[in-house]
Amino acid sequence: MENKIRKPFKLSHIIIVLLFINWAACCPRNICDNAEYNISIVQGTNSSNDCYYDITFDPKWNHVTGMDCDINQLPHGLFVGFTNAIINNTSILGGTTASDLWVNNATQTLGSNYVYWNSEPLGSCANPINAIPSEPFITVRVSVTPTSNNVSVEVKNLIGLSWPNSWQSPVPTGFSDCGITKHFSPPSPAPTYDIGNDISVCVGTLMQLVISPPPPAGSEIDWYFSTDNPCPGIDPTMSGWTLPSYQGPSFNAGYLTDSNYCFVAKIKTGCYTYYSNIRQIEVCDGIHSGTISADPTSNYQVLEDVNANNEWHACMAWEGDLLLTLNPNVCAPSISWEMREKHNDQTWSSWNSIPGTNQISTGLLVSDSCNRSFQYRAKMQNACGTAYANYTIVIDGMPYGGVITAQTNDPVDIGIGTLVQPIVCDETRLVFHSSCGTPMHWEFREEITPCSGNYPVDWDTIQGSQGTNQWWTNPSLLTKNTQYRVWVENGACNNYPPTTIPPSNGVYTAPITVMVIPDPTVSITTNTNLICGGTSPTLQALSTLNCIPVNIPTSYQWYRDGFLIPGATSTTYNPSVPGNYYVIKTSDHCHESAVSNVIPICEPKLDIIGPCCICPGDTVLLEAVISNMDACIGLCIPTYVWSTGHTTQQILIDSPGTYTVTVNCGSCILTHNITITECP
Repeated sequence: MENKIRKPFKLSHIIIVLLFINWAACCPRNICDNAEYNISIVQGTNSSNDCYYDITFDPKWNHVTGMDCDINQLPHGLFVGFTNAIINNTSILGGTTASDLWVNNATQTLGSNYVYWNSEPLGSCANPINAIPSEPFITVRVSVTPTSNNVSVEVKNLIGLSWPNSWQSPVPTGFSDCGITKHFSPPSPAPTYDIGNDISVCVGTLMQLVISPPPPAGSEIDWYFSTDNPCPGIDPTMSGWTLPSYQGPSFNAGYLTDSNYCFVAKIKTGCYTYYSNIRQIEVCDGIHSGTISADPTSNYQVLEDVNANNEWHACMAWEGDLLLTLNPNVCAPSISWEMREKHNDQTWSSWNSIPGTNQISTGLLVSDSCNRSFQYRAKMQNACGTAYANYTIVIDGMPYGGVITAQTNDPVDIGIGTLVQPIVCDETRLVFHSSCGTPMHWEFREEITPCSGNYPVDWDTIQGSQGTNQWWTNPSLLTKNTQYRVWVENGACNNYPPTTIPPSNGVYTAPITVMVIPDPTVSITTNTNLICGGTSPTLQALSTLNCIPVNIPTSYQWYRDGFLIPGATSTTYNPSVPGNYYVIKTSDHCHESAVSNVIPICEPKLDIIGPCCICPGDTVLLEAVISNMDACIGLCIPTYVWSTGHTTQQILIDSPGTYTVTVNCGSCILTHNITITECP
């Protein structure tokens, strides 16, 4: 690529510059006077894509002598200076024999952005030595590294200097007015290189970057990257950027693991350097859910997680805002909101919110049932996927107290008593039922005096009954009729105890009275313990009085001396034989039995013990004896009356005859006689 220039009379002229200068015949104080002065500048690149400028210097002037001619006024040197470029090296491309001779005798001085060739002016104006010959046509090549795409080249001849002191200055301080300055800028329009838009990717993504459009063949391409955030700026030193070893029109950045990457491509095409856009890539370490919190408007209570299950409750109504808080150190996701009513099992629908906002307003939510659930979720998406943050608002209605029913292990027991007054004698399960409400705890109170129907004012909380909808009575602990009730709340509609002001939002169930069947007892009474004269005693089974308001079937079975008496199943029994009698009472409801006391029954029999005859002059002993008196001990105390008038159990007689004894034994009156004859 080449650009040629000659100094124009007008700045709009670009290619070749011709200088026409008047030459003073007598006293040539400036080589520019009356002379033709041609300079051309050509920009190009070599096969290595190095930038160079070829400068052709071709003055035309005449050697004129004069008394005051100053040899220093002849062109002794050539100066080339650059703006926005650094000189790498120079070379002589060639020229005329005279020019070759001049340049070979000249001294080259090379600086970072300038170079000049000069020699000590000798001889005379008529025969100058080391002066630049007229029409020398010499071309020099200056290879540079541009530091900007706006390079200026200044070319001047060197005259009017005093050798050697002035020439020894690092940069010549005296120049002729015969030079030119040419500005080189990129072609218009300059190419725009793009490596892609800013994006977010998930950690571990393999990233390939490509320059678009592809740079021209032979372009030098350097890729730079940085993990700074924000990305560094672009300057010639590329401060803050790292240059990897990879070069080419595309760049394999590998698997991205840091949180932020910046990429830029540097494209050197000929003498011009271009930079792509800076592409920033945010690396997400995953898609993580945020958390949602609620902020009520005035007059509405703060939501509470009454069940500790991430359902936030309000009583009767609620209105406010939901705020999404994103977890830190995570790629900012795109956010959208969705809503549905849970109990209607509706599908999720978009909620009216500005896309990307992290806050929405719920509007007024009211209860039209026991529990009306509104589910909200924030949908968060980034390069790693999609996550949701959920929030459920439950609008609770006022609780309904419900009822308590009783069940026992034995189906026979069901139905005994009434719904509110079950009669139990076994472990009984009390079950709470309500169409709206949660049992918070159970309470009980016992009858003050058995069968009185009087209960204390205060109730006691049953420890361990919190949150259960059933409670088992313990028959070993129930000794009196007992009432039970349940404190019922519904989510946020709660406020215990109910004596608080303002009134509570909870309710009690109607109490259920559990009536306790006492253990069955039975005792026996009798009108007598004796069987005599064909008369039998009457045994009566007596039960303990209880306050059960219903007739509980019971059965009786009589026993004598431990053996069941067949058919003896009534509450009374008339024994006809002596023995030890008792009765067993059984409750048909509780299947419990009781054994009565034992009643001994005896049948006393009277006899007289003595000889059958008596000898004259002798005496004999007669004794009244109750033959089974051992069985009747304690049942009667006998008294005796003999026909002789004696009242003792024994009497002595001395003559034959008939003797009679009458014995009183309790309710029995026994009479017996004996005849005593005279012994032969």
